[in-house]
Amino acid sequence: MAGDTETPHQISLFRSQITTRRFNDESLRILESLLVFRDVKSQAETRSDLKQFLRFESLSIFQEIKYKTVYQKLFILQFFVRAFALIGDTEAAPKSYPSFN
Repeated sequence: MAGDTETPHQISLFRSQITTRRFNDESLRILESLLVFRDVKSQAETRSDLKQFLRFESLSIFQEIKYKTVYQKLFILQFFVRAFALIGDTEAAPKSYPSFN
């Protein structure tokens, strides 16, 4: 389970993975490990913070990738679908994201 001293380090590590554009299974494993808590309050706060962070970052990332190949776009999109599913973000609607065109 995520410990009190371990959690801030893991959050920092996950944020670093995203800001350095590492959209891989390792990043998802870090995210998954962040969501294991002994108490519901800590879990809810962390999920909320991660939702905000991912929503903000995804908007800028989707703007950045508009000139990438279709394969690259789909790879990154798949990462975010999996990340939002892990944190239980059912409100992040695709219509809120800019077009890839």
